[in-house]
Amino acid sequence: MEWCEKDADRLHYKHKVPIRELWEEDKAALLELPQYPFSVFRYTTLTVSKTGFATIETNKYELSPMLAGEKVQAKIFYDHVEFYHDHRPVGRFPRSYKTNDEVYDWTQYVSTLCKKPGAIEHTRFFHQMPQRWQDYLASTKGKERKSALQLLSEIVADGNSEFCDDALEMAAANGRADVDSLRQCYYMIAKKEYRPDPLKLSGAHC
Repeated sequence: MEWCEKDADRLHYKHKVPIRELWEEDKAALLELPQYPFSVFRYTTLTVSKTGFATIETNKYELSPMLAGEKVQAKIFYDHVEFYHDHRPVGRFPRSYKTNDEVYDWTQYVSTLCKKPGAIEHTRFFHQMPQRWQDYLASTKGKERKSALQLLSEIVADGNSEFCDDALEMAAANGRADVDSLRQCYYMIAKKEYRPDPLKLSGAHC
């Protein structure tokens, strides 16, 4: 900061006046930031393909096949895309900046993955999951993996997919990674009325 203050007294290479003076002129022309936060997005209307995809640029987002041939409105943010049909939400996805990518709503397939937990890494939906859950599930096997998927299915069915990572983070912060601890952490986060017995944590510090 001190270096910047000193450098502001240097003459501008072109205008031959101190940089500080030029900054004061620029500052007088600056506009105030909005008083209230607002969302930045753009709308576009798309036609859903026969296979139920809506395409933005070159990337396909999976909607319901029931919408094939229908017009949908896409609300495009920098980090995600929301789709509406007749003013009803029909899909929300992370925005892809890849080329010819196919984006799926992984939450629709968790219950299906519970049926064959051993093969989840080979499904197209696995890599659409939050990265923390990909890493966690990859570290589990057998009954433990199935139990973890059942918990994830419960979280999604509750409409609380935004808490997926929070449950893992809370458990990890207390030195736990078993499914029972994850479930307890999820209930503590999402179900405020839940009052569990304290976890008996190994190596945890108060």
